[in-house]
Amino acid sequence: GEIARLENHHVARVAAAPETDGTGPRLDANAQFITGAYIYYCWTRDAEFLDALRPRLRAAMTWQLTQLGGSRGLIEGTGPGRSGRNGGAGAAYWTDLPFGHLSAWENIHFHESLRCMAELERFWKEAARADELDVLRTRCRTRYNETFWRADRSRYIGCMDADGTERDYGFVFLNLAAACHRLADPEQVRAIYNLAFDLDCKGV
Repeated sequence: GEIARLENHHVARVAAAPETDGTGPRLDANAQFITGAYIYYCWTRDAEFLDALRPRLRAAMTWQLTQLGGSRGLIEGTGPGRSGRNGGAGAAYWTDLPFGHLSAWENIHFHESLRCMAELERFWKEAARADELDVLRTRCRTRYNETFWRADRSRYIGCMDADGTERDYGFVFLNLAAACHRLADPEQVRAIYNLAFDLDCKGV
């Protein structure tokens, strides 16, 4: 079916008040905003709408790179509420558990937003900026695997708190999402599927 054209003020309500200091429970809102805009454009080819969103999309990416430290390869929560320690605010869907700081879940969406924003920059004829985002996406993938992959468990852990302590609750859906978004290499994907579904994927 067709997707009706969205009015700009609908998205403005989402993008006008992003996380400002990295202390709230959701750090992936801006990443999902960028990815959503990209998917919407792929479906509708509504260039006028996309151009109207351009300042907000770039501001959303800049916030991830600066306020959340994404220019170093991974986004991370800051402040006592996002330390990931016991008694903290939690993060993403795990607000009642110690979770946060360096979050595997939120960095999946950061990684995907880098891909989507690079494609949007190419649409806007900003090839140099798109190439920069591609390089950062490669760095993100490398750091993601260095930080979260555990070969002895055949999967990614959930997060690392501000003290470097692992927080891991056995995330099947997180691992499937990481594989879907191309953070895992073929060997890791086979390991994840073998573990999650008790399959023998050696020949796949």
